[in-house]
Parts: sequence; C-alpha cells; structure tokens
Amino acid sequence: TLKALHFPESMEDIEKAKRRMGFEELLIYQSAIKVLIIKQKDKKGFSFNIDGGLKKEFISLLNYRLTGAQLRTIEEISSDMKKQSPMNRIVQGDVGCGKTIVALYALFAAAKNGKQSAFIAPTEILAKQHFSEAEKLFGNLGIRSELMTGNMSQGKKKEILAGLKDGSIQIIIGTHAVLQENVEFKELGLAITDEQHRFGVRQRAAISAKGNYPDLLVMSATPIPRTLSLSLLGDLDISVIDEMPAGRKPVKTRCVPNEKIKGMYQYIKDQVKQGRQGYI
Repeated sequence: TLKALHFPESMEDIEKAKRRMGFEELLIYQSAIKVLIIKQKDKKGFSFNIDGGLKKEFISLLNYRLTGAQLRTIEEISSDMKKQSPMNRIVQGDVGCGKTIVALYALFAAAKNGKQSAFIAPTEILAKQHFSEAEKLFGNLGIRSELMTGNMSQGKKKEILAGLKDGSIQIIIGTHAVLQENVEFKELGLAITDEQHRFGVRQRAAISAKGNYPDLLVMSATPIPRTLSLSLLGDLDISVIDEMPAGRKPVKTRCVPNEKIKGMYQYIKDQVKQGRQGYI
C-alpha cells in the first residue's frame, strides 16, 4: 500500500491505496472507541434520585415554556442520571435552540442530590454568560455557584479552591482553568462541557479523573450528521434539540471568503445598529 501511494503505476493504484489507508485509520479508531465503551460499562458512578417532582420544581423556576425537544432531552438526561453507570451524552442543537437551560437542569438535579458539578466553556465570555444564568435561577435556592477563570485574583482563586474541596460550592462554572491539577472536589457528580469540538478525549478524561466517574454531558452547536457522529463519538449517546423556542427567528448562517471579510464586519455593524445580533 505504501509503495502504491508513493510510487504508483496508475491513478487506480493511488485510489486503492488511499482507500486502504482510510479503512485502517477508521478501523483503529472504531476499535479504540469500542474498548472505551466496554471499559465504561464496568464503571460505577452515582445513581441520582430523580422524580417528576424535581423536574416540576425546575420548570417552575422558568418564566417561559420549554419546547418539546428540550423536554425530551431532559427526560433522556434524567434517565441517564438515574443509572449507576456514568452518563456519557452529547446534546446537539443550533445556536439559540436552548441547550444551556437543559444543562442547567442537569446542574440543578446534581445539586439537589448533594453532588458537585463543573460546567466548562471554551471562552471566558461564555463562562460568564452561563454563570449569570445559573445565579439568576439558583441564587435564591441556597445552591452556591462560583465562576472560575484564568485571570481571577489569587485571593478569590484560593477561596474557590477551598470551597470546592470542602463541598460548600455546589456548582463551578469556568474555562479550562477548572481542569488545572490543583482543583479538587469533595464529590464531583457531574461534568458538562460546552462546544464539544473544543475539548479533546484527554480533556474529557481529565474532568472524569476529578471525581468517582462523574456523569458527563457535552454540548455542541456544530451540526454533525447522525451517522458521522456515531462514528466519531461512538462512546457518547446522542440527544438532538431540533426545535426552536416559540417566536425565535431562524438563524441565517453565512460562509464568508477572506477577501469579503471587511464587508462582513460592516454588514454585522449595520445589523447591530438595527437592534439585531450577530454570532461569529
């Protein structure tokens, strides 16, 4: 195969060799995923106590109605969290479909069961946004949430590290700073990562290592065809939020070449002036 790739006698040789190498790559990847699945089945995590009352209590905190797709995803997450084996689930859905509120439900369920949660976002802006949502929902319920980022003061960082270690902080929301070695939890029961493609398998493993096989929920707005996601994310169960909240206008997605980038920024400026929003 290698000889045919580097010294082909025909175009057919090249195509056959490329196909052969592609097959090997996928075979090794699939075998590794299979081993991962088998290993995970043997692990024992937390079995959360979740009933209809818990879901009703969470929904009563909201001042809007959840979509059918959100309620279905909450059911799937609840079912996973009840099991003794750790949850490994990805929630896919377009920007604005309401993935965050589903993640906040999982945080609420873990806190109500006396377990700690970590919610990790790829950027500080996203982490602050999620923290603000959590504070708004849980601030008056005696559930303590904190924000952890790379550029916080040493004093605040010390306070948060102590709170995570003694269990007085139930929810930590932050960037990759949460993955640092000196971050220790009393009892981490749930880990959530936002924008799954920004976190590798090793980083997911680093989160899991901080607890006794905590439940893992990952979220992505990057649309991946179901067949491909089963190949690439074979160790994860898949939930798809395929419904937008009522009154939400459809998101227009554009791919812009480099030579038109100035025009793109001007277009976004004009849209923002009219009170609309842009997402890059």
